[in-house]
Order: sequence, then structure tokens, then C-alpha cells
Amino acid sequence: MNDDQIFFKLPDIVKVCLEPCGTVPRKATTGSAGYDLSSAERVTIEPGKCAMISTGVRVALPCSSVGLIFERSSLHRHGLSLANKVGVIDSDYRGVISLLLENISDDPVDISVGDRLAQMIVMPVKQTMIREVTSLDETKRGDGGFGSTGTSYLENSET
Repeated sequence: MNDDQIFFKLPDIVKVCLEPCGTVPRKATTGSAGYDLSSAERVTIEPGKCAMISTGVRVALPCSSVGLIFERSSLHRHGLSLANKVGVIDSDYRGVISLLLENISDDPVDISVGDRLAQMIVMPVKQTMIREVTSLDETKRGDGGFGSTGTSYLENSET
């Protein structure tokens, strides 16, 4: 068995410990990619403000995996957004998962205990090492950054 085969065979168990008012993360359907994370507290977020919301959930992810935290698709409908856009839960983190939510609406937004706010997708992570070198191999792209491979969505739009 080679390294790539070992890498993609993760144990399928995520251990969960709940704090008061915490809810076990669940998938909404059998085809859902992510486990829904819910609020463990009642909070009102004023327009333009951010608040750290506890999920009341602590996890032990499989070694060589990561929990990526994304907004639920309905969050914007309620005037909320994850302030950091994507959260990262490392496999060795054992603290409570919290969500930094921003109120992007013009009105206060009330969050209740049990409101589903985000989703966690557990993904494998290939462990790599960093090695300092004096130069890098040349590529066709070179050091071309933002927009260097083209902006076809702008070039083809009518103005």
C-alpha cells in the first residue's frame, strides 16, 4: 500500500463532547457533505457588528484530518455571514467550536439556542514538510499573480 492509499483511509469516527446547550452535529440528509453546527446560546447581533457564538461542541477529529467550517447556505437570508469566511479546526484542537458571525443587514438579528448556523466538513490533510531552498524551479506562469491567467468573465462581459 502506498502513502496516498494510507492517506485517504481515515477512520470514520469524530468524537464529540457537549457543553451545556450544545447539540450533536448532524447531517441534514444522507447526501449532505457537512455536519450542521448550532448555537448553544441566545445572542442579538446589531447591524454591522460581529459576535462570537459558542456551539457548545468540542470534537476529536481523526489524525491527519481537518474540520472546515462553512456558512450554511441559508445564513445570508437571515442577514448573517461568517466573518472569517472559512474556519479551520485542527485535529489536535479540543476546545469549544465557536463561530464568528457578522450581521450584514440593517436590522438586529436574534440567534436562539439550537439555530443551525454553519456546517463542518471533515477532510483528509496530507502532512507535508517545509524545506528552505535558495531557488525554485521555473514554470511557464512564473510569478504571475492575481489575474495573470486571464479574466475571461470580465473580458467577455458587455458594458
